[in-house]
Amino acid sequence: MWQLGRLDIDVELRPETSGSQVLDPAPSPATAAARLWVVPWIALTALAIVVLAVVRRRRTTKLRRRTDATAAASVI
Repeated sequence: MWQLGRLDIDVELRPETSGSQVLDPAPSPATAAARLWVVPWIALTALAIVVLAVVRRRRTTKLRRRTDATAAASVI
């Protein structure tokens, strides 16, 4: 499921040494918090494409009906 709205993120960093590495002074853990707005752009783009396709199809059908009616009226 895609997130829509405000997203709260908490990050905790705990530094570790590799192998026999010794750090003096040892780094202390750190935390950070962030808040951001999340928008599912792929889903919104897909929805916009579907809506535009429906609108375009309706307009094309309406125009075709008008053209057919005009052509039928001019033949008589």
